[in-house]
Amino acid sequence: MSEAVPWKTLHPASVLVNLVPRFWDTFRQLGLLLIFATYQTAFRGAELTEIALAGVFLLIWLTRTLVHALTLRYRVQGGALQIRTGLINVRHRTIDAAKVQNIELVQNVFHRMAGLVEVRIETAVGVEVEALLSALDEDAAQELKSELMSLARHDLEKAPEDEPDWLVTRQPQELLVHGLTSPRIVSAFLVVLSFVPVFGPMLLEQVPVDRIGPNPYVGMTLAGLLAVAIVWITMVIRVIVGQWNLRLGLRNDSLETRFGLLTQRRLELPLDRVQKVSYVEPLARRIMGFGTLGMETAAIRQDERGNTGSQVTVIHTTPDELGTLLQLGLGSMVQGWREGLTRPVHAVLVREMWRAGITTVLALGVTVAFWGVKGLLALLPLGWLAFWRYLNWRRTGWFMTPDVAVVRRGVLGRRTDWVDLHKLQGVVMVQDILMRRYGLAQLQVRVAMAGVTLPPMPEELAEQWLNRLSSERPVALDDRSSAPRGSEE
Repeated sequence: MSEAVPWKTLHPASVLVNLVPRFWDTFRQLGLLLIFATYQTAFRGAELTEIALAGVFLLIWLTRTLVHALTLRYRVQGGALQIRTGLINVRHRTIDAAKVQNIELVQNVFHRMAGLVEVRIETAVGVEVEALLSALDEDAAQELKSELMSLARHDLEKAPEDEPDWLVTRQPQELLVHGLTSPRIVSAFLVVLSFVPVFGPMLLEQVPVDRIGPNPYVGMTLAGLLAVAIVWITMVIRVIVGQWNLRLGLRNDSLETRFGLLTQRRLELPLDRVQKVSYVEPLARRIMGFGTLGMETAAIRQDERGNTGSQVTVIHTTPDELGTLLQLGLGSMVQGWREGLTRPVHAVLVREMWRAGITTVLALGVTVAFWGVKGLLALLPLGWLAFWRYLNWRRTGWFMTPDVAVVRRGVLGRRTDWVDLHKLQGVVMVQDILMRRYGLAQLQVRVAMAGVTLPPMPEELAEQWLNRLSSERPVALDDRSSAPRGSEE
């Protein structure tokens, strides 16, 4: 029987380093209450209840940090990471190294000052980080990451921590262009331009007549555009600071990405864990010849706004870089996908025209019911809606082999998704009323925590793919480097 591995602890300085982030999390959750208590204390005199309330929050804040730092123990034994934490309610967690999807090392300003690193380990159990070790010294963090990655690859010895072979490096001017071409800015401008004529009269009714200038709508428009400009500049700064010195490299059959100015992040993702790749091209970025590439594993990443997304994101990716990264992420199975893209059959276009007509009739009925004859103006968008459906049909393409499913959509902006079918979890065939009328069906291809929906296709073809994908067994992960795949049998 093998000897038990001794437990390891967090770095003693992690208590002080985590105080500021813990305070910030508490402030974000209870910010208004704390501001009110501070106002009461500063301007109306501190009362006993207010002082006690502030003391309770401070006590909770300190207790959480101390309990996490003083009780957390971890070790790697039996091919798994074991974590024990808790003072009253003790929790034991065991994470199999083979189940680890990616490992991220994070350093904010305070971590770097103390020489510490926060280790985040993600699996496929959900959107939360499976294991958070905050914080370890840099050597201990690197040792833990190397040991887990070596166990995941079934290596007998730890792989050497050489510098990755950097494939992508982003310069500051590229980050600036990426921030300036954000599609959210166009939406903000449209909101401002539509807000003034619609809500402007209602706002002017609330303002005294003697305070209304000669051109009130011009003033409101300029104020709105100024607000949009401030938001635009803020977004550009966030992109530059958040993605500063973005690099993507290859080391030991894993992709490693590093980025960040204030909070530096270092994420390692094994290539055999990649199950989906996405390439998003908003209109402005598509015209300038670049887009954003994302690689996903079974571990879903959730940002501070609650949105889920890719584990590895490479902004300002050119078409040439896209080909290289696709080959790394999905291997030779993606060969020929661009030439193999197929437009949906004409029956799909007929279905789209029917959908446009039904949508217009429903909108017409509602507008006529509320505005009478003026509601007939709802007929005006009918031609544009039908034309847009036609453009969407022309710009949609799909390609599928037993190895990979590819879908491209978008009229102005464009999005392309590649899904590794060797990691397939399920296939669902869907038919609505119009699909059944025209003999069409739609396939939903699902992998762990992700997937893609293919455009409607003839029902016979959909059934063939459904039966084929449901009956075939996925190949082993080691077969990723085998002979080129992607041709029909």
